[in-house]
Amino acid sequence: MANIKTKRLFAALLLPADTKQKINTALGAAKAGDTGLGWVKESMLHITLEFFGDTDAAREKVIRDILQKFAKQHSRAEFATAGISAFPNESAPRVLVLLLQPASQGLHRWQHKIRTELIQNGVSLSRQPWRPHIAIGRTRAGRKVDLHKLKQLIPLELTSRISRYALIESRLRAGGAEHKILNTYEL
Repeated sequence: MANIKTKRLFAALLLPADTKQKINTALGAAKAGDTGLGWVKESMLHITLEFFGDTDAAREKVIRDILQKFAKQHSRAEFATAGISAFPNESAPRVLVLLLQPASQGLHRWQHKIRTELIQNGVSLSRQPWRPHIAIGRTRAGRKVDLHKLKQLIPLELTSRISRYALIESRLRAGGAEHKILNTYEL
């Protein structure tokens, strides 16, 4: 039986450089302390639209075609942050995130339309509801995280405009995931 080559893929909204810088600056005080977190590199900050997982070439082509079609039909959207939280929940944090305000409806519409189109074209996706966020840190194994203290150290409220998104390959490495942008779509 032939070994089918796959890539671990996801689609993400790309944050403008100035937005990434504001987030990184706001994290300064928290990064300086011993928080029990590994911080996401500024260059890797994004908003995940949809995670595809291990994807073969045929499925990747369907995904690329749908993402390209979407870019031609839609315009930019704004978002605003709604504060710090954690996944899977705040009592057992594994990933520290900036949540996005529900008022960021443009993003919700985008994600829903892309998701619907993908499903209609046979791309199977997770059934979990989309929770728009920007991952900013991950807990280190065996470390406790004082989420209340982090919320005080990171008083971040910002708004931004999204004008690009991408299909990204995530390669898992010992030091964490590495992301490679495969294709960028302008809105």
